[in-house]
Order: sequence, then structure tokens, then C-alpha cells
Amino acid sequence: VVLDMPVAGRPWRVVLIVPLTLIHGALAVVDRNLAVLTMLALAIAMAMSLAAAGDLSRALGEMVNWTRRVAQGDLGAPLRVESEDELGELSWSLNGMSRQLQDMILQVRRTSEGVETMSAGLRQVSREVNAPKNQGPALIEKAG
Repeated sequence: VVLDMPVAGRPWRVVLIVPLTLIHGALAVVDRNLAVLTMLALAIAMAMSLAAAGDLSRALGEMVNWTRRVAQGDLGAPLRVESEDELGELSWSLNGMSRQLQDMILQVRRTSEGVETMSAGLRQVSREVNAPKNQGPALIEKAG
């Protein structure tokens, strides 16, 4: 390869002669380095992808196990929130749902206990009202 350039303001010329074999050798080194760096970048990207997939799989597995426990009635075990991404938001929402279910169950139990107490009182009144006639004065005495 020949490069011929005039020098500004001077009657000189710069001529550069470089053998093609030298250029090809330099390009081969660049090509080899570029290939090695590309493979290294791909290996790093694959490792990061596998790590992210493992984290995602582990988090989803924990959520599946947690939902199975909840389905069996274990509402007390909270789901760990380890991230601030969509999975963390989902974990947070599931924990909130579990707390709301616990509150509803407690409210239903309290209401049921109240109904049971009222029912027992109504049964007692019904027994007293339907008592045989010969026990009538006893009811009057109890009431008075």
C-alpha cells in the first residue's frame, strides 16, 4: 500500500509504503481479539441470564409452595418479599390478601359465635314456652 501526501506550504511530499502482509497480520490480530471478546461477552450474558432465570424460578417456586399452604388453611406464614420488582409487588399483594383472609375468618368466627349464643338463648326460650302445662306456675315464678 502506498500513501502519497503533499506537505502544506512546502515543496515536499510524504510517501508511506506499507507491505500488505503487515496490514493483513494486524487485521488478523484485531479479528482474533474481536472474536475472543465477543465469545466472552456471550458467555457473560448467558451466565447472567441463567442466574436471573434461577432467581425467577426460585421466587415463583416459593410463591407456589406458599399458595399451597394458604389453600390448606395456613394463613399465618408470610411470603418473603426480597425484591422491589414485579415479583416483590406480587409477594406484597399476596401477603395483603392473606391478612385480609385472616381478618375475614376472624370476623366470621365472631359472628358465628354471636349467632350460636343467640341460638342457644332462643332454644332455651323455646323450651320454656313449650314446657308442659303443669310447669306453668314455675315459669311465672321464674319470671317474677
